[in-house]
Amino acid sequence: MNLPTVNLFYRYSYSDPHEDVDYKYRDRPDQEWKIFVNLGLGMHEFGTSTKPANGPNYQVYDIGFGICKKTSPIHKFRLGVNMLQYDSFEKFIIYQELDIGDPFLKSSVLGVFGAHEFLFGDFALYTELGLDIYKPFYRYMVTMNGDKFTVKDILKSINSNKLGLRYYFIKSYDYAIIGGVNLKVNMAQADFVEIICSFEF
Repeated sequence: MNLPTVNLFYRYSYSDPHEDVDYKYRDRPDQEWKIFVNLGLGMHEFGTSTKPANGPNYQVYDIGFGICKKTSPIHKFRLGVNMLQYDSFEKFIIYQELDIGDPFLKSSVLGVFGAHEFLFGDFALYTELGLDIYKPFYRYMVTMNGDKFTVKDILKSINSNKLGLRYYFIKSYDYAIIGGVNLKVNMAQADFVEIICSFEF
């Protein structure tokens, strides 16, 4: 006698989960550290005769370089060196005829930093913690009226942080072109806002 039957079964194969899978770049960690170069243009206020706040806007030129590595699909880390040049500080030194040395160098800042990117798609949330090694103008401004350095002044003279949002216009295994906006702060005090372009290779 012929009877209709229905069969239900499950098949499992022991195979390499990465075999024959074409992962996108965003899903793969970097195998080696890459080199990056940052170029930025910021807007800074310098309004009073003693402190950089509440006044007209001046340019801040930002250049940095270092190494970076994506350790997972959502985390990327950076280590680098950064140099800033404040147009407002340079003009103040020139117009006030301050005898403190070369205006360009004395209005510049040199530091090192570590940064993290939280990646989501083509976007990234950027956080940076920096240590300013050379920051002569700020230190001069604090002491120009005979004031002594407080603990807060010392921390502000060496601390440098950034918070920003980045977008990967082009990214591949070999290189990336990134644009973004950063807010630069010194010990929770806003310093300037900048547009930045970053190259990785």
